[in-house]
Amino acid sequence: MPRFIAPDADRKPRKRRAHTKSRKGCGNCKLRQIKCDERKPTCKNCHRFGVLCNYGQQAIPGEGILQVAMNGPYQIGILPSPSAKTAVLGALNAALRREPFLDSQNPVLQLTNRDLDILTRFQFRTTPTLATTGSQDLYQREAIRLACLHPFLMHVALGITLAHDRHLESSPPVPPSTAELHHLYRGTAMFNKTLQGPLTSSERDAVWASGSLLTASALAQIDAKVPEQAWPLVKPTENDLTWIMVFDAKRELWRIANPSREDSCLRAFAEEGYFSLHAPGYPKPTLTELPEDVIQLLGLDGSDTNSDNPYRVPATTLDNILAMESSQSTVLCYLSFLCLMPHDFRSLLQQKDPYALILMAYWYAHFSQSRAWHIWRRCILECQAVCIYLGRHHGDILGIEKILEFSRRLCEVGTV
Repeated sequence: MPRFIAPDADRKPRKRRAHTKSRKGCGNCKLRQIKCDERKPTCKNCHRFGVLCNYGQQAIPGEGILQVAMNGPYQIGILPSPSAKTAVLGALNAALRREPFLDSQNPVLQLTNRDLDILTRFQFRTTPTLATTGSQDLYQREAIRLACLHPFLMHVALGITLAHDRHLESSPPVPPSTAELHHLYRGTAMFNKTLQGPLTSSERDAVWASGSLLTASALAQIDAKVPEQAWPLVKPTENDLTWIMVFDAKRELWRIANPSREDSCLRAFAEEGYFSLHAPGYPKPTLTELPEDVIQLLGLDGSDTNSDNPYRVPATTLDNILAMESSQSTVLCYLSFLCLMPHDFRSLLQQKDPYALILMAYWYAHFSQSRAWHIWRRCILECQAVCIYLGRHHGDILGIEKILEFSRRLCEVGTV
């Protein structure tokens, strides 16, 4: 049936709602060409979009960008539209251009859409794996905020995320990409230059965050694919155990950045870190977790009184660690074994001292159960290599087969 259409004379005229055009909206809404509710100090649109509301001024003259609210609710990765992505990229690049240490060797970092995708993975996937369960939310929020303010940390964040990608995509991981090496090299160079001058509070926090990420990168970098290619089975080189020496630099960074200071945004993260925490209850008056035959082999009587014994501190630290469950919440406690490692004990490791290797094998084996992506392959391969080395060269140690049973069982051949 045809639709009936009333004659023009019978139609009621449509009334247009009266309105007044306001020119009092914020600069961001004008730039985005959307209606502003003019709420102050932050309009609803800017609050939801995560940018600084700029009443009384336009966006940065000549830039055509929005200024990201670094302390606001905005999170990279939650982008409402392609146009929003463009605006956020502009805001981040504008912030990075304000870095004072840019020169011909360190030109301006210009992020791309691909970089923004990498940063999304950095914030929501990579940073939670590098903190304990208690500090994940803080580190996830503050690491990305600091990266948006300091190009050296931005480079390091991009590099460590690309390294994480490699470890997730293939087993064994493929060699680092050009992009990963570029970001880690540039980030390290700018990081070292930043350390040469006086540091602001924000720079000190960014320095500590960069140091933590670079440490994870060093732990993750292992070329061996089978135990026979891993330390201590391979021919000695000057690069042996350099990944442990990284923690010497980390101790110096702690002194410079002091993330436990009152104005540090990473203070809560630092308070449960390996330099201040050591391990719960450290030092323990007795050794209760290491097997009795290991304690006797090391010349320890189970007490913490023999200060001249080079195995005392690492054995006590390891004993604390063995009492814990290997999980994300105890990652920093496990790393305390490396942070608190005395130089004389490290020298024993470099000399492939069998007793030092036994303690190292126990640490590798127990930590491997956390399956932390940046350390797991090293733990498995080098633990297997240590066990093979001790079996070949120190089979005459009384009870060595029983002593190595724990490490061999947790890091059995074929798990890599």
